[in-house]
Amino acid sequence: MTEKTTAKKSKRVYTPEQEAFMREVYTAAETDEARKAALDEIQRFTGKSLPSIRSKLGQMKIYVSPTKPKGDGKGRVTKADLVQKIADAVPEKPAEFFDSLETTTKPVLQWVLSLVSPESDNGASE
Repeated sequence: MTEKTTAKKSKRVYTPEQEAFMREVYTAAETDEARKAALDEIQRFTGKSLPSIRSKLGQMKIYVSPTKPKGDGKGRVTKADLVQKIADAVPEKPAEFFDSLETTTKPVLQWVLSLVSPESDNGASE
C-alpha cells in the first residue's frame, strides 16, 4: 500500500505589494496613536480585517502591541485601609477587635464604613 502525503498548500492572502505597503507604513509609525492610524490605513488599502492585519504584521515580526497604562497604586483604597478607618470611627473598641474584618469583601467594608462614619470617603470611588 502506498502512502499519500498531502502537503498543505498555503494560499497567499496578501500580495507582495500589500506586504511591502504594510511594512513601509507600519514601521514608520513610532507611537501607539501612529500605529493605530497605520493599521487603519493598511485596512483601507488591503480591505482586510484588523485581526488579520495584526496577525500578518506579527508573522512579519514587526507588530508592536499597544502599551497599557500602568497604575502607580497611589490613591487606591485597600481593605486594610478600610478596616483601619472603621476602627478609627469606633474608638470604644481596640483596633485589634476589627482585624478579622479584612477577610470580608471590599464592598461590605465600604458599606460598614458608611454606617459608622457617614461623612467619610469610604473608598467607593473604585
